[in-house]
Amino acid sequence: MSGVFLDSIDITGLVIDEDFDVGISAVSEEAQDGSIIVYESDKLYRDITLIGGLDWGWLSKQTIQSVHSSAKTKGAIHTLDYDGDIFTVRFRTEDIPVINGEPIIKRSNQENTDWYNNITIKLMEV
Repeated sequence: MSGVFLDSIDITGLVIDEDFDVGISAVSEEAQDGSIIVYESDKLYRDITLIGGLDWGWLSKQTIQSVHSSAKTKGAIHTLDYDGDIFTVRFRTEDIPVINGEPIIKRSNQENTDWYNNITIKLMEV
């Protein structure tokens, strides 16, 4: 089956933002003489940020609410099916906001069928 699914939630249209992550984590600090010291190590995880844009990757409010409900379970592990590539993931709850989007039509009484764009869902492969 082609598409993008987080567990059984269809989020087709979103794409992985950091496709070319090099897998290295680095921290730098300035030495007393003004030079930069860089500490690098292999990342034992992969950040996966799913995004939609202004005119693509729209999701309904109902879909975003389903993803949001999944994110509220502490310590939960999820399955991301990205066009047949399977990832075991968790929500990056330490990187707020974990889920974000903007309503296409802003109003005080959003309906479940209203559409959102500029979606961001932050995950981490475990």
